[in-house]
Amino acid sequence: MVIIGLAFGVIAIFGSFMLEGGTLGAVILLPAMIIVFGGTAAAVTIGCSKEVLFRFPVLIKLAIFPPTPEIEGTIKKIVELSSVARKEGILALEDRAQSITHPFFKKIILLAVDGIEPEVIRAIAENEITYITERHMANAGLFFKMGGYSPTMGIIGTVMGLISVLGAAGGDANELIRGISTAFIATLWGVFMANVVWLPSATASNPYIPRRNFSSRSSSRGSPPSNRGRTRP
Repeated sequence: MVIIGLAFGVIAIFGSFMLEGGTLGAVILLPAMIIVFGGTAAAVTIGCSKEVLFRFPVLIKLAIFPPTPEIEGTIKKIVELSSVARKEGILALEDRAQSITHPFFKKIILLAVDGIEPEVIRAIAENEITYITERHMANAGLFFKMGGYSPTMGIIGTVMGLISVLGAAGGDANELIRGISTAFIATLWGVFMANVVWLPSATASNPYIPRRNFSSRSSSRGSPPSNRGRTRP
């Protein structure tokens, strides 16, 4: 859906521009794009940690192809393992844990097999969920910051263009008008990138956070390790 939305946005905006008699070559202005993209990159580099910046290629991939936590599969696995633990004891889960693909769920099961108390396991699980949530929010925050910086960089590019154009005023009026229109291309790119690319990417990554947390909390609260009555008397 992200790719479809992006394509629709590009077609709607630039298609409308071309219907009014404009050309794509008129908006592909290298100096304006350097100011917007380069300025946004510089601002984000200053305002974000290097760990988040190094994850940028991965974050772009996750924004375009967000993974879907298998909540239903996790719940079914919890029910299955709970039944095994009641019938055969908690130690019977050690071999079955190796087939669990959910890393968080697998960690909870192995902690229980090692004899860790349910209260301790619950505390470990809650701390890890908090850490995962903060990490995902920091990742989404990168896109939010880029969405905030991009229009400002576009305005800076436009102001610089107007300064250059007005400084050369007094010549041909047509050249003056053409220069003013060119100056606003930087604003176009800044607003376009913010509202069609960066902010939607941040919004697209946010719904993944509660789904991931629900899956993890289901693993910690519903799995046999978190239930005191996990073995048959």
